[in-house]
Amino acid sequence: MSAESINLKDWIEELVHIQNDVYFLSINNKDFITLSEEFNSKRLNPFVWEFIKRNYVTSMSVAIRRLMDNRKDCHSLLKLLSNIERRSSDINTKWFLEQWPGGSVETKFKEFFGNNNHVKKQVIQNHIEELKRVTRAICERTNIYEAHNAKKKDLKIIPTYRDVDVAVDTIKVVYAKYWYLLKQGDLSI
Repeated sequence: MSAESINLKDWIEELVHIQNDVYFLSINNKDFITLSEEFNSKRLNPFVWEFIKRNYVTSMSVAIRRLMDNRKDCHSLLKLLSNIERRSSDINTKWFLEQWPGGSVETKFKEFFGNNNHVKKQVIQNHIEELKRVTRAICERTNIYEAHNAKKKDLKIIPTYRDVDVAVDTIKVVYAKYWYLLKQGDLSI
């Protein structure tokens, strides 16, 4: 298998392009938790806290929705995983170990992507479904309130701050696995 046959260059480009969105989510999430502790300790003005909460919800929701967009004309984590899924059987352990700087043995490949000689399509499908599940309510809210000025503002589920935390954590974990796969290295987010 050659890099051209699996669109490796395009996938790495996509991975790198969305890296800032993933870092943005991670940093904002950590900062929000810190500010929340400041507010709970009465060290943050309530007016400022209300401002922070409103802007946090909007910025995080839009960033999460952007990573879950699957349109052809955008960069997103969902689009990257969907593209890799279509060619998953082409990504095999032989290719991975040829790229791996540490030599001939690497166990995380099988841990992250299945016990086959190639990336299991079902593993990628599970990552996609998990991402969709944890971001669904946030994306729905964003479509209604931020992306569009919907006439009917009925939400099936109102997302919570905890939902944002879970979505950010899931995005970080999944993104790091594909960084590992395509860049053959660990990523701390």
